[in-house]
Amino acid sequence: MFKRSTCQCCRLPTLLSSDGFEPCTVCGWDDTRLEDGLTPETAREHLLQNGPANQTAETALSNPARMELIAYAMSVLNGHEKLDSALLESLLLADEMAQDF
Repeated sequence: MFKRSTCQCCRLPTLLSSDGFEPCTVCGWDDTRLEDGLTPETAREHLLQNGPANQTAETALSNPARMELIAYAMSVLNGHEKLDSALLESLLLADEMAQDF
């Protein structure tokens, strides 16, 4: 397992690089949103209240791996589960593999 970088918004280790321009798989945050005046803190509040903006019902139905990843991430973010790095990594990899098909 390799080390992922932590997203500024959801604070989960989801990023393959630390350059800030890769969108987070869970919340969709990338540093270009700073140019629009949105802060990671404001985006995190929105995420916790409304779920990921990049998650639509159509996306979830077409990619069950994404749905499972988002459900686990939101459970961790809402304090219902402790972060299990190995589980998160396996869910991220399953989502990435599902997108390749």
